[in-house]
Amino acid sequence: MKYYWLAGLTAMVSAQATAALGPPGLSGEVSLLLGYAQQETNFDTDNAVKEAPLNSEADTESGVTLFPLGQFRYTFGAENNQQVYLGTSREDIATGLIAFEIGYQFETTNNSTMAFSVLPTIVKDETWQDPFLVNQARKETDVSGNALRFQYNNILDQGISLDLAVYNRDIDSEQSGTSIPGLTPNDINRLQRDGDGIYSRIAWAMSTGGTSTLQPELTINRFSADGDAMSMTRYGVGLTYLAKQGRHGYAISGDYALADYDEANPVFGKTQEDHEIGLNFAYEYDQFMDWENWGLNALAGYSVVDSNIDFYNETQLFLGVGLSYKF
Repeated sequence: MKYYWLAGLTAMVSAQATAALGPPGLSGEVSLLLGYAQQETNFDTDNAVKEAPLNSEADTESGVTLFPLGQFRYTFGAENNQQVYLGTSREDIATGLIAFEIGYQFETTNNSTMAFSVLPTIVKDETWQDPFLVNQARKETDVSGNALRFQYNNILDQGISLDLAVYNRDIDSEQSGTSIPGLTPNDINRLQRDGDGIYSRIAWAMSTGGTSTLQPELTINRFSADGDAMSMTRYGVGLTYLAKQGRHGYAISGDYALADYDEANPVFGKTQEDHEIGLNFAYEYDQFMDWENWGLNALAGYSVVDSNIDFYNETQLFLGVGLSYKF
């Protein structure tokens, strides 16, 4: 099971973003979540056999897992205005892979921060060598990717944040379409999934009260694959509501995205177009059981990809609960 959006969902329970980097020295948090996930996707490597017809939705798969998250930070400088950090990213990451983030950030004027980071592949994802093979077991292959990221938070003290990243994706053994009779070498080349991308996000945090924030955002993700049928541009909009009441923290978010692909998919004879909708809820109870620095976290998320090609339709549900420790 793959939980691509989990790190971003966890980040929503954090307090509103500020330029302050925290106390001097070492700080951070570690979390352990127990989660239940259910998904339908033809790229789930828990389901090796895709039964005919090819252009159909996947069977439902579900499972329970323990999911660790954590980040460590060290703040330094004459005014404690610089910081290095490493660990699991607490925001949506451009590659869509579970990855470590190693970075440096510093305070600028006007209560703003800038950050530069690298996201190397620590845990490789998995996919199918040829996802279009039917009625027999498909073979897995590793997916890796690295990203370079720049963030500018609270620009000019106006609550506007910018997130930019360049990334690559590499599939160890790419064999998409080799099982389809009648495809030419040129057709198979159009299905190559390796490539490079540019991700951009701009968000505006607007206070709606002393302890609550409404944050709309826009995202654009351009992925240039080796195969033109796998190259796409994804446009997204989202809205998040954050609130803090005493020990209780809440976040409710919704997002919509449209992904347009460059050329017709030679397997299905049409150009792929995806409509994506996601709804997420996160809750944190600080000082759980009156334990200092401990928090109780609860998460729920649901996402749908509605494609004009049934093979690419996806749904995902996640429910999770866990404990976090801050230091």
